[in-house]
Amino acid sequence: MDISDYIKKIHAKSLLSSISSCDNEPKQNRAIDIIVPVFNGFEELQLCVAALLKFTHKKHQITFYNDASTDERIKPFLDKLTDKHVSLHVVHQIENRGYLHNINFAMQQSKNDVVLLNADTQVTENWLEELAIIAADKNIGIVCPLSDNATILSLNKSCLENIAELHDFSGQWYALPTAVGSCMYIKRFIIEKFGVFDDYYHPGYGEECDYSLKIRQADFQIACAPAAFVFHHGSASFQDDANVLKQQHQDLLDLRWYGYSAEVENFSENNPIHFIEDYLTNCKQENNVLHVVHGLESLAGVELFTKKLLNDLPNTYNNHVLIYSVNPIPGLSRQSFRLNENTKISKYQFFSYSHHTKIANLIVNIKHNELDIMFMRYLLFGQYKMVHFHSLVNNGSLIWPLICEYLAIPYVVSCHDHFVACSNFSLLK
Repeated sequence: MDISDYIKKIHAKSLLSSISSCDNEPKQNRAIDIIVPVFNGFEELQLCVAALLKFTHKKHQITFYNDASTDERIKPFLDKLTDKHVSLHVVHQIENRGYLHNINFAMQQSKNDVVLLNADTQVTENWLEELAIIAADKNIGIVCPLSDNATILSLNKSCLENIAELHDFSGQWYALPTAVGSCMYIKRFIIEKFGVFDDYYHPGYGEECDYSLKIRQADFQIACAPAAFVFHHGSASFQDDANVLKQQHQDLLDLRWYGYSAEVENFSENNPIHFIEDYLTNCKQENNVLHVVHGLESLAGVELFTKKLLNDLPNTYNNHVLIYSVNPIPGLSRQSFRLNENTKISKYQFFSYSHHTKIANLIVNIKHNELDIMFMRYLLFGQYKMVHFHSLVNNGSLIWPLICEYLAIPYVVSCHDHFVACSNFSLLK
């Protein structure tokens, strides 16, 4: 395969997926049952209800399953709401079933696709429409939105002011190793085929992971719809027992599904959400520049020059510096921090990958599948007006400038010294 064909292949792998084979009737045109399990958390519930009423079409039925809340404000609050709004319904459990039994009961009452939505969430504009668009793909069983607090679906807090720009990702999705339980769109045929959640995970935590692995085993996908966003407070009903429950049920998942934790860690190290964060960070900036350099900590010439350049560039430039991480970053694709107001540093996974070519004992990749996909995604999502390469040896791969050329992004390669020509500074053998 020549380089141009290789870059085209990398480009295709770097894009988010689009829906393919669709159901006959678009999901966004169907009535969907929204199930909200409730146990105390009155203040969070009020916010949840207000957001649902504001951003959910009345054709969709919203049912609150009150699991015998001990907070005496819950029952009259829900009763008053259902008297006022025809799309809202409430079921009061006589005794506390526990979260898992409550939602299993709720799913069995529905005949439609369902959304399981925690009572400590706040939906946003077009949340359900965007989930339904992705659910229309026949190969997808469960769809989840992005959030501010949902493990592998959590956007960095610095991006939240620009979440309205997520609409640019409408109709796009990417695969997940597991659904996240705070908000899940589950298709009816999935419930009919696989049933409800395993009672072993009572009273909650981990049941959605187990369920996800079951349906993935049958070749259905778990999808993130990045155009949908739902705020999540977190653990409003399990405050005292949350950490204990999580650990107990994680142990069960690891026993039942060998390799699951490693798969989630690998996904986290390559999570597309970071490139969506770059998009949200840069979408309103005019002069986004990506700098590629092997490091900034050393006092050598390349590092000193690059730091001086970053300090001297006008404030109108938004600089993003891409550096390899000297150490592996378990469970993360990168670590980012700010050098100053206009400069963000991102250290990416490097030595956790295999490398095959060296010059003077330094890594020189002619091409590298994982790193080339990563770099392509930086360019596709980061909206950079220019890329400045300060070094390519021991950093990424040598075809990165060609990727810029393929995407028609201007680039500069600075030759700070003669290393590319000869690793010996004296240019002598």
